[in-house]
Amino acid sequence: TLVLSRSMEPGLWVREKKGRKWLFGVFEDVPELLDFLDLREDDPRNIAVCGGEQIYRALLPYCSELVLTEVDAEAEDADAHFPEFRDDAGWRVTSEGESVTENGLTYRIRRYERK
Repeated sequence: TLVLSRSMEPGLWVREKKGRKWLFGVFEDVPELLDFLDLREDDPRNIAVCGGEQIYRALLPYCSELVLTEVDAEAEDADAHFPEFRDDAGWRVTSEGESVTENGLTYRIRRYERK
């Protein structure tokens, strides 16, 4: 299950492609989304949240694991950001990928788990 933030009419769509079933839904609020996920009984490890900032902020308290691509750059004009969570002593780094530089940007993938 993939959770994205998007402004559109509430609804639910199912698409099948190459043996996989993709479920697309638009929900009015976070409680409605959480109720839907509870009804689906998906393994929580199979739910990915792909932003934006408001959906990250709303769902972060429900996450037990984060897999983040962290970019070594400052976006001066950015008006949205991933919520700060490192000040919360409840998270620890469990793995860290090598730094990669592509197109002038350096990034790495870090995995965090709740303690």
